[in-house]
Amino acid sequence: MSENDDGWKSALTTFGRVGQIGFTFVFSVLISVGIGYWIDKAVGTDFLFKLVFLVIGLVSGLWSVYRTLSRFFNEGDGGKDELK
Repeated sequence: MSENDDGWKSALTTFGRVGQIGFTFVFSVLISVGIGYWIDKAVGTDFLFKLVFLVIGLVSGLWSVYRTLSRFFNEGDGGKDELK
């Protein structure tokens, strides 16, 4: 394998991880807000549960991004500091 092929493989791996981070964050927020919307509609409130679940979705999305990034950056040192 040439040096150029290794560069492309590394670039594609990085782009894939960035895509995973974005997808995971957006998906967490959308699912949470959807649950809040459904509960608001069932209970008859205006925006209470959407707001609560928006915060939950943001926190879970940020936590997932943090874990993914910590795995990515700790990959070079054997992942010994990786969060579980």
